[in-house]
Amino acid sequence: MNKIALNINKKAYSGFESVLIYKSMLNISGAFAVALNNFYIGGSPSDGIKLGHACKLEIEDQPVLTGWVDRMPLRYGYDFNTLEIGGRDKTCDLVDCSHDSVPNEWKKQAVENIIKNLCSPFGISVTVDKSALSEANTKVETFKANEGQYVYEIITELCRDNSIIPISYGDGKLTLTKATTDKYASDGLMTGVNIDGAYLNQGDANRYSSYKVKGQGVGDDTKALDDFVSCCGTFEDEIIDRYRPLVMFSDLATTLGGCQRKAKWEARVHAGISRRIEYQTPSWCQENGKIWEINTLVKVRDDIFGLDTTLLLMDITYIYNKERGQIAKLGLVDKDTFNLSDNKILIKTGFDK
Repeated sequence: MNKIALNINKKAYSGFESVLIYKSMLNISGAFAVALNNFYIGGSPSDGIKLGHACKLEIEDQPVLTGWVDRMPLRYGYDFNTLEIGGRDKTCDLVDCSHDSVPNEWKKQAVENIIKNLCSPFGISVTVDKSALSEANTKVETFKANEGQYVYEIITELCRDNSIIPISYGDGKLTLTKATTDKYASDGLMTGVNIDGAYLNQGDANRYSSYKVKGQGVGDDTKALDDFVSCCGTFEDEIIDRYRPLVMFSDLATTLGGCQRKAKWEARVHAGISRRIEYQTPSWCQENGKIWEINTLVKVRDDIFGLDTTLLLMDITYIYNKERGQIAKLGLVDKDTFNLSDNKILIKTGFDK
């Protein structure tokens, strides 16, 4: 079993009865839950651990999550007692909390600066990956954050309008990035080698033939009237060959190009998630000792599904319990799910027409 340690108040805890850790490119905060048996000793149920304590979770000395303890359920019975310690990345406060500070309106500010302003009251650092430098430096004509609106919703809307992915890699920071095009996992996944099971979660319930984004325009260099009055962008998914439209409205002042870009983004993300494959593998780490990590490319050779391709690791769940042992569930999607360079969506499986 890979070594795991939960560090709280300069003390490392291990030897857990069960472990569950979840990270995703679609969520800015990872989460964990670990259980310890026979922990209620001498009237002290928590060994000094308190709700709200800072914590750091590591696998093989590699940080997986840096944040806060926010759950501590305790159970006991005739012959057992179990303490569960749960927590999330520091960025959880962005998910839970409302915007309640100034400024609440920015003019001609870069996306990066606005997000830093939103994160600053929570003491959360923002870093920009080199892949997203151009988008993060894009100046927004006018941006307003409504009082009471969840901070995560504000950041997500701003990022989606600019094709940015906000991620927590487990270091306590919010990283603005793009889907990788050159960061490969050391190991691939292969039938009969390290694939213990797979689940192709395919469906068209949340996939549409056309995506339309409408918003209030702010104008661009053309100074055309339509840019100021209203703007609308559309993008089609040719894999869906019957009438299934989705219309969305942008909460931000935008442009014709912005609406078109967001429609394309929504179309590709919906398509990618609709063909997500979950692979189960027996180790949390690769052969070189590095943990499996989100936003990496993984080469897959699956003789059952008939795949010999490269996929994007979008989400991961690390699991351990005495009954099943240690496993990692890797959620993979088409590598172009978050890629806006192509003008056609070809994300499909053998079950598509």
